[in-house]
This record gives sequence, C-alpha cells and structure tokens, in this order.
Amino acid sequence: MKNPSSSRNATCSDSSCCFITTEISKNAILNSLQDEVPSDRKEPFHSFNDREEQQQQQSKLNNSSLDGASSTSTTIITSPKPITAPPMNEKGKEFCLMLLDRLLQEHDLKILHSNSKYDSSSVKQTRNEDSDRNMDDHHLNDNKLNTCCCCDKEKENNFPGVMKPTSISREHWPQYITICGIGSLLSEKSAKRTFPELHNFRKAIVKGYLRTFNLVAISSLPFGDLEKRKVASVAAASHDEVSDMVCQKIIAKQQEHYKEIGNSNQRKQQIQRPQDIEMYCTAFEVPLSEEIWCAFMTREHRYQLKFVTLDQEFKNDTFVPSCSCANGSCGGGSENSCQCCNCSVTFQNHLVSCGCKALICCQYNDDLYKTERCITYENEFHERVARHYNGRIWYHTKDVYLESQQCTQECMMTCETTLENSDTTPTKIAQIPIKPISKYLELCFNAALELGTDVLRNFMYTSILADGQTLMEDYVKIEEPELYEKYSKYYL
Repeated sequence: MKNPSSSRNATCSDSSCCFITTEISKNAILNSLQDEVPSDRKEPFHSFNDREEQQQQQSKLNNSSLDGASSTSTTIITSPKPITAPPMNEKGKEFCLMLLDRLLQEHDLKILHSNSKYDSSSVKQTRNEDSDRNMDDHHLNDNKLNTCCCCDKEKENNFPGVMKPTSISREHWPQYITICGIGSLLSEKSAKRTFPELHNFRKAIVKGYLRTFNLVAISSLPFGDLEKRKVASVAAASHDEVSDMVCQKIIAKQQEHYKEIGNSNQRKQQIQRPQDIEMYCTAFEVPLSEEIWCAFMTREHRYQLKFVTLDQEFKNDTFVPSCSCANGSCGGGSENSCQCCNCSVTFQNHLVSCGCKALICCQYNDDLYKTERCITYENEFHERVARHYNGRIWYHTKDVYLESQQCTQECMMTCETTLENSDTTPTKIAQIPIKPISKYLELCFNAALELGTDVLRNFMYTSILADGQTLMEDYVKIEEPELYEKYSKYYL
C-alpha cells in the first residue's frame, strides 16, 4: 500500500484551521458549468440571480392575467445536470488498460495456474480462438493455464515500475471481474445503470476498511451546496489510514451492534482490532472487456483502485465465509490446496473469475492524482477538475491528521464545533472541511436500507467525515435533521 505524501506545507490561520481549502467563487463555478451544457440544449444555463429575475418576471405576467385573461406563458423548470467527464482519447484508453493489467498482476489475478477441480482443456475453449493461435508454444503447452491463482504463494509477483503497451498480456485476463460497492453501488438498480451486464449481485463484508466522505464529487457539484461545503462523495479507507481513536469508536459500535442482534458472542469477540472492523458492502461480477473497463475508469478516475478480499458473502439468508483467502489458510500445503475455486465465478461450467477478490475505490490525494493519473494529455487535470472546481478535491485521512497536528492548541479552539451525543455529553470536533452531498447521502441510505436494516446501521458507524473523526451517525443527527428523522428509526 502506498503511503500518500503531500507536498503541501500546511499552515494555520484564524480563518482556515484544521482544513486547507481554496475559497470557491460561486460565479466561477457557474461559469465553468456553462461549458458543460450540450450545444443542442434548448434552454440556456442561467445563474441563480438570472433564475430569480426570470421567476419575478413570470410572476408579474401571471399576476397581470388575473383579470380574467388566460395566461399562455409557462415557467420552464430545469433540473440540475451532472458534469460529464471529458471523452477518453486513445492514449487514455491505453493507459487504463495498462493500469488494469498492473492491478491484475500485482494481485495475482491473471489466469495462469491450474487446479484439480477444473479441466484446463475445457476452460481453454472460453478464450478467443484467434488469441489461442497467437499464444506462444510455452503458454499453449503449459498445463497450468486458465485457472484461478489469487492465492498461489509460489507465483512471482515482480511488476516493473513502468509497463509498455506491448507488454499487456490481455489473453491472461479473467473474463469477469468482481466489483465492490460501498456507496451508490450498494443499490443494484444504480449499479445496473453503470454495468447493465452485471450478475450475482450480493451482500458482502470487507474487513479492515471503512468509508470516508472526503472527495469533492466533481460530476455531482450541481446537486451539492457550495456555500455549506456539501460537495463530498465516498471512498474506502484502510484501517491503518485512520486514527486509532476512530477505529476504537467503530469497534465499540460494532460490538454493541452484534450484541443487540444476538449475533453470537463469537462474532463479537472477533471484532477486537482495527483490522477486524467489518464493513458491509455489495459485490457483483461484470464482463472484463476493454469497453466496460474504460467506462468504469471514466466514472472512477479520481480514485485509487485496489483489490480486496471479500471476507464473507450473504448466502441463504446468512453471512458465510467467502473462501479460505479470508482467514489466510489458502496457498499452503499441497500444490492444489488453494480453495479459491470454491467461490470463483463460473459461466457455462467454465472458470472465468475469482469471486473472492473485489475491486474497490479507495481514497487518493491531490498530488498523487495529478502525477499518477492525469498524465495522458496536457492540462488533463484542468479539463477534469480545475475548470469546474478551484480547490482541493481530496482530504486523505492521513493528510488531514497531519495537518490537524500542525495546528496550535489556541488555533484549534477557535474552529472547534460542539456536537451533542445521544447522551447529551458535548463532544468537540474539528471543523469538517467538506460534507456529503445531501441527495447523494440519501441515495446511499436508501440503498443500504434496501439491503437490510443491519446494513444501514453498519453504514452509519463505519462511515466517517472528511475531518477524519466524525462518525456518520453523529453528523446526520446535527447536520441532516430531515434524513435523521427519516432513517434513525431503522438503526437506533
């Protein structure tokens, strides 16, 4: 795992403490949004002031018609439109494929090894015949071809720092890839809008991870509130990227949760360390084609992508272990001791993917995003971000923690806000730099509730805000009273 390091020198001031962000001009944002309006759109894009004037003029027209004359004018109400990402050029597509190939290589997910449960000759038929004819004799004769190897301890995993396009071995890619949903992708309906060909949508558990609402959602800015800084969407964060104090709060909440639902003392006793935290999520498989992958990268371009092990999956109305990878017993002993194929995805009796490793969208930081991701053409960062939002987009939990440590005690006191807990004990927290978009948050709550009240409750205590310490359930109670009133009855 990379340790994000920021080149920013964080300093404190009376006006901006505990978080570093650039003051956003509303007019500048609106002007930038004008660039995203399609040329064939009939109605023009207006600023908030322009819309007010329009409404006043329309009101006058309507009032003038009260003497009996019918008014023929109508008010056009336009809903916000998401900001679309710039189209991906050929170099960008090639970069996406290189990134995928690297991820598969790093996590041992290429189809290279054999397992006694599967006949390699039958699995070979699932590959394109032209690809088979072009493969080296070494690969054609290798009896370890076409089988899941996600836990093979003997496989070398040395990946070069820079991969050339010619070195992408696409013939070894699995036919399907497993995606992990933690926000809007908790909803099967939402997931199918992005991945129409998905299958095997299910609840799952990932250990040692939690959610953090610390990314400025560029595409959803029109749905947010710039004045209240409600512009954030969700990302996954590993337990070792979050303060131990926050992890202990989550552990206590999870132990209490399991105790109340009678989920056995054994389950409660397993949640003792930060790496034991269980985040409820969803998992599903999608075909691994270049088109689908590039579309996924266009949607999730600002995230750091990782493969994580699905610890448990929901089957027959209960959570069961995903596979032996989850407890570390895979890969040892005899040659065929890897049990991943027990949970792997099969299609027409052919092994096509390892279902215990899922791709998850994790937090990044601005410096790494600019230098590692926005590199396929000149001014890519400007086209993707800066033209729409003039400020910091990532509040990585480690960066925020280091910045807060640089604040003096006096400066901390000037920006502290008091939240009231359910026991009326005041708790002081640092100011939250960006907050979740309310509509996006409601979408996540609805999706979690559709999966079950236990998933919604898990969402509330395994999600933190961009300050790196406020739990979602505390935030909603103060900042989103309408959402609190609507959903609290399901998780309190």
